[in-house]
Amino acid sequence: MNKCRIALLFVLLSLLFCWFNYSRLNRHVSAQTSAPFGAVTTVPLIISEFRLRGPNGPNDEFVEIYNNSDFAHTVNSIDGSASGYALAGSSNAVINDGLVATRFVIPNGTVIPARAHLLATNSNGYSLTNYPAGNGTTAVGNITYTVQIPDNVGIALFGTSLPFNYTVANRIDAVGSNADNNALYREGTGYPAIPSTALEGSFFRRLPGGCTGSLSGNCNTVVLLTSTLGPSSSYPQDSDNNAVDFLYGDVSATDLGVSRRLSAPGPKNLFAPVTGTFTSGLVISRLDTTVPEDAVPNRVRNTTAGSLQNSTFGTVTFRRRVTNNLGQPITRLRFRIVDITTLPSIGSGCNVEPAPAVCAADLRALSALNSVVSTNDPNVCGGGSTPCNVTVQGTTLEGPPVQAFGGGFNSSWSADSVTAATPLFNGTSINLQFVTGLQQTGVDRLYILVEAFPRSGPATTAVIRLAGPVPPASFQFEQPVYSVQEDITSTSVTVLRTGNTETAVTVDFATADGTATQKQDFTIARGTLNFAPGEVSKTIPLLISEDSKVEGTEVFSISLSNPGGGAIGTTGTASIQITDDVLEPVTNVNDDPATFIGQHYHDFLNRQHDAAGLAFWVSTITSCGANQQCIDVKRINASAAFFLSTEFQQTSFFVIRLQRAAFARKSNSPATRFPYLEFIRDARRVGNGVIIGQAGAEQQLENNKQAYATDIVTSSAFISRFPLTLSAAEYVDALFSSVMVITSADRQAAIDAFGAGGTAGRVAALRSVTDSASLTNAEFNPAFVLLQYYGYLRRNPTDAPDNNDDGYQFWLNKLNQFNGNFIQAEMVKAFLLSGEYRNRFGQ
Repeated sequence: MNKCRIALLFVLLSLLFCWFNYSRLNRHVSAQTSAPFGAVTTVPLIISEFRLRGPNGPNDEFVEIYNNSDFAHTVNSIDGSASGYALAGSSNAVINDGLVATRFVIPNGTVIPARAHLLATNSNGYSLTNYPAGNGTTAVGNITYTVQIPDNVGIALFGTSLPFNYTVANRIDAVGSNADNNALYREGTGYPAIPSTALEGSFFRRLPGGCTGSLSGNCNTVVLLTSTLGPSSSYPQDSDNNAVDFLYGDVSATDLGVSRRLSAPGPKNLFAPVTGTFTSGLVISRLDTTVPEDAVPNRVRNTTAGSLQNSTFGTVTFRRRVTNNLGQPITRLRFRIVDITTLPSIGSGCNVEPAPAVCAADLRALSALNSVVSTNDPNVCGGGSTPCNVTVQGTTLEGPPVQAFGGGFNSSWSADSVTAATPLFNGTSINLQFVTGLQQTGVDRLYILVEAFPRSGPATTAVIRLAGPVPPASFQFEQPVYSVQEDITSTSVTVLRTGNTETAVTVDFATADGTATQKQDFTIARGTLNFAPGEVSKTIPLLISEDSKVEGTEVFSISLSNPGGGAIGTTGTASIQITDDVLEPVTNVNDDPATFIGQHYHDFLNRQHDAAGLAFWVSTITSCGANQQCIDVKRINASAAFFLSTEFQQTSFFVIRLQRAAFARKSNSPATRFPYLEFIRDARRVGNGVIIGQAGAEQQLENNKQAYATDIVTSSAFISRFPLTLSAAEYVDALFSSVMVITSADRQAAIDAFGAGGTAGRVAALRSVTDSASLTNAEFNPAFVLLQYYGYLRRNPTDAPDNNDDGYQFWLNKLNQFNGNFIQAEMVKAFLLSGEYRNRFGQ
């Protein structure tokens, strides 16, 4: 009787234990599905590549696991009682291997870095131990196992190592063939089964978009090959359908269907290079930016026949220059082929050059030696005379196997000279060439994925086009969110240009208020970015203000618009988060001399202070000691000095004068004056990069003023006011009519500047009128008052709270009454002490 009771109690306890684990498991899975991406409870792992047999038979296999996220992942079994994540193989009625389901377990605590790989190998016969896997390391397994995975059997990665928990709910990823009828071990319909006699390659995930081959792929016509853009992402495709996500890499150069390509295994382990942010950190440009991509020396066609297996019709060489701007040395660098026209190819009679229009090329990746090449690019020539001869280093096709047929999909080239011992240092460049054999002539496409070590961040533009259709230019911010600590400081955002980089293009930018506002928290920024041919990134400096208000984190945004020669990308707007000071002073921070002067640099010169200038003006105030009357006077004098400075007069005041000469925009008239937002945009442009007193400032200022005046003169609005048919005298008289003041000397100087006319003459005459004494004198006081509103109050005079022009007219009359003496008129003093100004920074 007691034995029965004990047995019954044991059964009940066993059931309770199973129920407890089941409940924990389901609660965990439920939490996992609702957790944010990258959190501990999510499992962002996928099976990225695997091999079921090789030269040593079915034991010669590997499974590659990929962390498909921008966060390191630590293995932590989801049921709390297992030892880690298990990789299991299917056993089913069609393919009954009778083997133990679990092949290997990734132990709890294993860390797989962001975008990195973990490699498991069958230690019975694995033959790729010496595979380079990116120069500097080899493809040895991080985990080994001994129980083989039979041909075409499905495999699955589970968040547990307890076999009774191998369920769909606990499955992380699965890959299987359409010959495996166990749906637990495949996603979708499964990849097309491959005959065992041809299974010495590997199955690998394709990238989204692009072409997956020629005749039997998704781009089976020349029209599709020449119109389908390259891969749309640097990350593997995971649509939960093995049939479309995976391709089979065949080392034997045969093709038996839509999923099979000339290729090579590409195992990567925890130490292999990984995809990262490369533009603008790692810049890939043409070897010679003075000529198109398809011209010598960037692309070279050699018709000399080579091997009958991989270069019957010669070779095509692609040359690029790689510049490291990551801020740290690169110790490994390689390039994986993700889109290529290769066997089988399209068309017939494709053995001539030029090939018939119906032909697609059959490219085969080959290793290359170094070459000495002539280039006209001054950057490549190191600032010396052009043309010059430079060394271009050959890239090595990785193996084994060393394929007689050459490389294709999933094959990789490595830059052998970039190693831990000889890294590519920050700020340096390397010239590289990629050689492909030609087995058939015709249109071609070749896209490569850049992989490097160390990783620098999320990959956004790591797919590089060597050949194929050129996408239109696209502009987007490097990241969607930026953060900066509250202070009198500056930060910057980066705009990336992808797609067509051959031509000059433009894109506008503008900030917008959020919880952070341009009056109190940051300086409004508006302008246009001008990308030169080959230029792929621009930075926009943003000025941040200090205040003594307890506000918490505040946010404003910056957006791209009006792309000239392109389109706005997915991240066309970025948010800037301003982190509030932990402790705020009880006094108004504007009373602090350094804050007061630093803000004047933002408000009037539209830049961050230079150290010498800040120190000088702060010292004029602190020299007063505790004498408040002296401090008040010095603050007024320092403030007015910013308006009177050469830098302000030749940038912001230059814009005001030129707008009056060109469009009769008089500052004393609310109907005609140059509005605040437009002024901010143009003043920023003319003052960009100018710090008077520093080397090169005068030339930079002249370049800015000339470019600005030229754009005004060539605008349709200007030409409609001043037709191109006007003579020198007619043109100058029309300008002074717009100005409404004139002296004979100023008129003659402008006519002389007009010279032979044309755009250059019209610009010179406009600038002569802009800088004339008659216009400068007429506009000085009206502009002085206007800039009090634009600088101190950050608004138009007629904006709220005034809602009329009475305040502006009052101060203009008073300044005129005292003949422009701002001290006697007490104008600057009044603005500095106004509640509207001081409330920008505190109470």
